[in-house]
Amino acid sequence: MSTAIAEFDYFRGETITFMMDQDQLGDASILLDGSELVTCDVKVAVNGSQVPAVSVPKVLSIDPTFAAASVDVGARWYFTIPASVSETMVAQRYIANVKLVFATGFVDKTESVVLNVRETTT
Repeated sequence: MSTAIAEFDYFRGETITFMMDQDQLGDASILLDGSELVTCDVKVAVNGSQVPAVSVPKVLSIDPTFAAASVDVGARWYFTIPASVSETMVAQRYIANVKLVFATGFVDKTESVVLNVRETTT
């Protein structure tokens, strides 16, 4: 994994939300059903990196929320940083790295997501 799958801009004090769905797994034989053990660590993007270095300490962890598939939308995991938490974050570039562990023991580390947290203008 060498690049981020997506990059989003947010302001400090704003709720930060992104999601991961079935399509982002890249393997149609693996289905999201909510039984996965999912973790998401957020780290500072040191030197503009898009992949979190092991040596960089995590800033925070996100507890994900599962949404089952519906007629129109496939199963997905939502990741949210509440506004009260983003208010405390330093305005800079962060990397969110999601890891899934399936009941079979298979581990999938998805592509990273870049979160650009900016100062508010007023």
